[in-house]
Amino acid sequence: MDVSSALISILVVVVATVYFFLKRKFSYFERHGIPHIKPESWILGNLNGVGRTIHLNDLLQKVYDNAKGKDVIAGFYALFSPGMVFVDLDLIKRITVKDFSSFTDRGVHVSEDEPLTGHLFAIGGEKWKFMRSKLSPTFTSGKMKLIYHTVSDKGVGLVKAIETESNKNGSIEMKNIANRFTIDVVSSAAFGMESNTLINEHPEFVDVFRKIFGEEGVSAASSFLLGMAPRLAKLFGIRMFDKSVDEFFFNVVGGNIKYRETNNIVRNDFLNMLIQLKNKGVVDGDSTGDPRKLTYDETIAQAFIFFFAGADTSSTAISYTMTELAYNPDIQERVRQEVSERTESSNGEITYENIHEMPYLNQVINESLRRFPPAFTTLRQCIKDYPIPGTKHVLKKGQGLMIPIYQIHHDEQYWKDPYTFNPDRFTTEEIAKRPNLAFLPFGEGPRNCIGMRFALVNVKFAVATMVKNFKFTLDTSKTKMPIKLNPQNQSISSIDGYWINFEKISTF
Repeated sequence: MDVSSALISILVVVVATVYFFLKRKFSYFERHGIPHIKPESWILGNLNGVGRTIHLNDLLQKVYDNAKGKDVIAGFYALFSPGMVFVDLDLIKRITVKDFSSFTDRGVHVSEDEPLTGHLFAIGGEKWKFMRSKLSPTFTSGKMKLIYHTVSDKGVGLVKAIETESNKNGSIEMKNIANRFTIDVVSSAAFGMESNTLINEHPEFVDVFRKIFGEEGVSAASSFLLGMAPRLAKLFGIRMFDKSVDEFFFNVVGGNIKYRETNNIVRNDFLNMLIQLKNKGVVDGDSTGDPRKLTYDETIAQAFIFFFAGADTSSTAISYTMTELAYNPDIQERVRQEVSERTESSNGEITYENIHEMPYLNQVINESLRRFPPAFTTLRQCIKDYPIPGTKHVLKKGQGLMIPIYQIHHDEQYWKDPYTFNPDRFTTEEIAKRPNLAFLPFGEGPRNCIGMRFALVNVKFAVATMVKNFKFTLDTSKTKMPIKLNPQNQSISSIDGYWINFEKISTF
């Protein structure tokens, strides 16, 4: 056999091997009898255009719709890996609560080369159990009441920023204002530093925010790859965060920790509780059976996740709520009337107590979280083989799984006219008619959002403050309804922005 014949034979073998490898990989769901959408690419599977022209949420909608009523799980292909989506509420309740021990991990990217990834949301196993037990006492309602001043102190700056920018530019982009408000709140609570981004001081906080969430940050496709195919992501050198983000947080948070310890400074904020966990292993006033303390890196990482999880999700919820109130003036006026009535006895001040006595505001926030949940999906990883009760399916150890929160929130089986904004869905009577897990903005079970109370107070205060001080309408020349998602953003975000016209009113 001559050289050319030998090369052709080798090429044929290589091509045939690759062909049968891919054919085997992309027949996984057919072989296991699981409803799925067929791969659109021999390389990307179903990820063609995701993160560029298609939002991941749109892909999940397609998967969900294809499987609804057929099975309890559905499939799609993330590169060569089978991705699983739960489409049955009873199964979701099982894996998040009853059979949680088989799904304790998220399978999210964690790397020793990126110390900020060692936070509560990402870590799994015993590390997660340890960290959750340590941090839970810091998020009680009592602790939130102590930290409330961190939120309320930013109200004056929020009103002033809206006035200034409205006078200068006319309509303003709500997400920009909301980002700066939540950055100010969270940087004060988590880092003990007054960033004052609402009045354009310390722009480095806004810069690092953009490096995490904006165009400079990790793309939606890269973020998804880190979660679904971490080995491949490592091969391509993909990081969750730019190295400058790590440097920023270790310098800012680390510097504040050392300054407080050196000068014996105590504040009622999240950073103070983290310092207690680092130095004593417990938060003052609480007890735990585990005497271990947080390491320095663990302390920084938990302060970071408070910023990472709290700033963008809260600002998204604020932005969408304000957009709907601007688009629905009757609902806006009803909220304004409630805020007026509930704050009358406190001379117009929005206190921790009266903000919890505004049922209609709460309904509006819940409806906003239903329509546009900032965490539109949540992840789980099977840590041991799990036979799904009542089916022939067995989820294998290491399998990545997704709970499609947005799709459940818009399923006509649970919600009438699901794409209509209607706060009356959340009256006590209406809530009783639905399954509990039809509404999952903060997840469910032991791995639900630990910062839920703080996030809700943050959002409620911001919305109540703006309703109290302004009347506002949607700038329909810039923001089109219904909102279309930006496919390049890894979270829920309007491609047009949230442009609103504000008119100052006399406070009551």
